[in-house]
Amino acid sequence: MTAVVISGLEKVFPTKPITTPQIVPLSLLDATTAEFAFTSAVWLFNPPSTPIPDVASHLKQSLAGTLLYYPQWCGTCKPSSSTAIASHHTDRLGRIHVHFGLPSDPGVELVTGSTSSSLDDLYPSKRITTNPIWTNPDLSAFLPPTKIGSTLALNDTQEPLLAIQLTTTSCNGFVLGIKAAHPMADITSLIHFVKTWAAIANSPSKELSSLPVSDPSNLDAFAAGDINAPNPHPTVIEKVKALPMHRYDWWHPHSIKNCPWPTSGPPDGFQIEEEIETGNKPMPWHEWDVSAPVERRVIHFTAEQIEILFERANRNPERKLSKHDAIVSHIWSCITRARKPNPQQDDTEPIHCDLVIGVRRALGLGEAFQGSPIVIVNVEMPVSEVSIPDNTAKIAEKIRETIEKVNNKEALAAHLHGLAFEKSPQRIWQAFLGRRHILVTSWVRAGLYEIDFGFGGGVRYSEGIVPAMDGNVVVKEGPPLELGGNGKEGWSRNGVDVLVCLRDEDMQRFVEDEFLMPEKFYVKECYRIGLKMAGIIWV
Repeated sequence: MTAVVISGLEKVFPTKPITTPQIVPLSLLDATTAEFAFTSAVWLFNPPSTPIPDVASHLKQSLAGTLLYYPQWCGTCKPSSSTAIASHHTDRLGRIHVHFGLPSDPGVELVTGSTSSSLDDLYPSKRITTNPIWTNPDLSAFLPPTKIGSTLALNDTQEPLLAIQLTTTSCNGFVLGIKAAHPMADITSLIHFVKTWAAIANSPSKELSSLPVSDPSNLDAFAAGDINAPNPHPTVIEKVKALPMHRYDWWHPHSIKNCPWPTSGPPDGFQIEEEIETGNKPMPWHEWDVSAPVERRVIHFTAEQIEILFERANRNPERKLSKHDAIVSHIWSCITRARKPNPQQDDTEPIHCDLVIGVRRALGLGEAFQGSPIVIVNVEMPVSEVSIPDNTAKIAEKIRETIEKVNNKEALAAHLHGLAFEKSPQRIWQAFLGRRHILVTSWVRAGLYEIDFGFGGGVRYSEGIVPAMDGNVVVKEGPPLELGGNGKEGWSRNGVDVLVCLRDEDMQRFVEDEFLMPEKFYVKECYRIGLKMAGIIWV
């Protein structure tokens, strides 16, 4: 791991602190992410075109100005601990509230430091062309060491919800690392925050073009039926049960008993006497060897390679599939072959692509809407179909079909209704990892490379920091192909980076797969077309 020397640590508050205490219930979807990993990202910035005497001081000042628009980040989160049937859904067990505007607010922690590493050490400038299958260095040292406050702690805590680290490199560049409590922000919210910060750093007096929308009740308002009633509506709940989503229960007795990590079950105050909800399943720990070493690779696909995958996914002209569908289907297929190199043709064992999708667009909330408005869908297919190298179209179509079943107003309204009556929404995990699952998080179109603090250097590389666990996958835009580029011209114009975490032995087979890089598909397709033109084959 790269060494970072910490030189400073301080709390930052808005330039005009709020003096009236505020308590805001987070949304139903925010509450489901309380046990998720932190929302964390690292940006590597090229050296400023004009030397800046003190980058950290400049950014600290603009950060305080930014917090005027995000005062909630200075507070703490607490859950409701009442097990009684509350008259309002926001007061039920497990609903999370953010408290801010108090003298005891922890603020946002800002850490400053330096490293003897250069940007070339961290991200070689020729990586895309010389090393498209890249063993990337561990960049977690550039995340602040700050302990982020638990959103499920019933007691008062002075741990912040957001921490930031600014690290100068030996080549006069700098690294920005951010770590945040997930219920407060998914990656879209986090990047909106950083963009606001960058805009204020550029021009403190200029009016912001996109103000954050911090009203979680806007999302809850989309829920079907009366979510303040004593009981859920049976018809709506039947719709919820039909949605393609897992219902793994962290607090199921078998989940607790077989958990490979030390666990005492539900947090203090969350013990529930009622029987387990029908349909809740224990975690299938037997499928996941958490002791097995895991490797990380970043696979870069060029725009041309993505076009090959896209064309193959759209063989059926009646259904238009996206480039994202094509990429996810391809990666899932390659991972499946690596995990099960010799599947039988009749192997109908179901495997799962647990795909995180944002719901802002489906609900018309807008990109400035804050929080974690996300759900996880279960794309399920048999091993025998996913493992076929030439099956991109069928896999991609299944992915699109599954997304469309959930990512619409009617389905999401039903899902929100169900969450409103959940006995602690964070007990359910709609995903898993290990041999039969991949967990795909997409940062596409979040604006990862559209951040400009006005120094002129631009972002060289950015990476999402996720736990190195078997099956974790992150899809994001590739870095700018030219200095100062930002990727606004189209999300796949600069190619796509896919971070893949797999067990060591599976990763070896994954990177050696002859079909991993799409040129192999292209050669095979040309051969097929040639045979067809010669009249030797008809399909």
